[in-house]
Amino acid sequence: MHKFSNTRLDAFPSVSAYCQELKVLADQLANINAPVDNERLVLQLIAGLNESYEGIATILQQQEPLPSFYTARSKLIQVETRKAEQALVASKTVTALNTTTSRAPPNTESPQQPYRSDYSRGRGMSRGHGRGRGSSDRSRYPHPNSYWQPPPYAPWMNSWSGYPPPQSPQYSPWTPPP
Repeated sequence: MHKFSNTRLDAFPSVSAYCQELKVLADQLANINAPVDNERLVLQLIAGLNESYEGIATILQQQEPLPSFYTARSKLIQVETRKAEQALVASKTVTALNTTTSRAPPNTESPQQPYRSDYSRGRGMSRGHGRGRGSSDRSRYPHPNSYWQPPPYAPWMNSWSGYPPPQSPQYSPWTPPP
């Protein structure tokens, strides 16, 4: 009875092994005329869980009546399987992030999309021509789909701002009037 009462999940590699040991101990107690009923077995099963199973332990305790030992065991195995799958996905995500960040940075001098020469055409190439205000190519607001792209031959472009670097003003040499 002492061994049954002090069995904990932390001493086992899996929930299945933990549940199997509790069931074996309960069967051994039944063989010596000290049977363990389902309620006591489920309560011991819940009491031996660690904090990572706190959520399912609370759910199992709050069921009225308590679930059978096999139902509780099944739910614990489902939670264990879900935790293992989440850990696997998380490790793959970390591996993918490490792989992605260890690659060489992409070439920032050439644009990702081809150069669009119609960036100054206002509302686009086909909309608004010949219809009142804004019908010319000098429309006040550009079309949402026509955005400025730097030309591919612009090595002066700063990759983070899209503006040329500041330059000092150029003064042309001239002679003052007499």
